[in-house]
Amino acid sequence: MSRFKSKKELRLVIDEVISTLSDDEEIGPKLRELGTPVQITFTDYELTVNIRAGEKREPNLVWAWTKRVKWKPVTSIEVSSGTANRFMQGRLRVAAALALRKVKVNGSLTAGLKIVAVCNPVFSRYRERIEEEFPHLVV
Repeated sequence: MSRFKSKKELRLVIDEVISTLSDDEEIGPKLRELGTPVQITFTDYELTVNIRAGEKREPNLVWAWTKRVKWKPVTSIEVSSGTANRFMQGRLRVAAALALRKVKVNGSLTAGLKIVAVCNPVFSRYRERIEEEFPHLVV
């Protein structure tokens, strides 16, 4: 399985994905409207990002690379960076990842699935970006 070279590379790529989601004219406002705070822990790098909907005068999404934030996540996800990478390239479906126990979800699975449904259109752009800038991640 293709791996991120480092914690720094993982964070760089995920920052770009979240920023793309937030800035997208259709997806960003939908995610803001959902208002579902989510925590994602990349288990192989012990790296956690917390994401929430932006408030007034903030971007659509606000995120922090820490386990401790002022908001409480509705959904917490534990996943390896390789599994996340496969998922974002459309090479692994949510149902399969859950059935194979490649993803652990605590809290509202329904809320998490709604977020995934809104984010799906960005994943083709993710693959294009990976092919251009991080070819070692292509699966």
